[in-house]
Amino acid sequence: MREFYEAMFPRVDAALEYCDRVPLGDLPEDARNLLSLVLSFVMVSFPVEVWNAPRIPDAGDATLSRVVSPVF
Repeated sequence: MREFYEAMFPRVDAALEYCDRVPLGDLPEDARNLLSLVLSFVMVSFPVEVWNAPRIPDAGDATLSRVVSPVF
């Protein structure tokens, strides 16, 4: 998780600038894939930056389950 975070962190702004060039509903496949990487970065940023662990400390089985795919 930390390895992915550290690889993405310096590239997030450029990735978002690239994705912002077209409306969200008209993203080409490469931009959709890039946006998925950015969203994954967002999901791992809190465990890496705040908890320094992949799970919430002292919270038992707290999880986040995605029940539908993102719509772009």
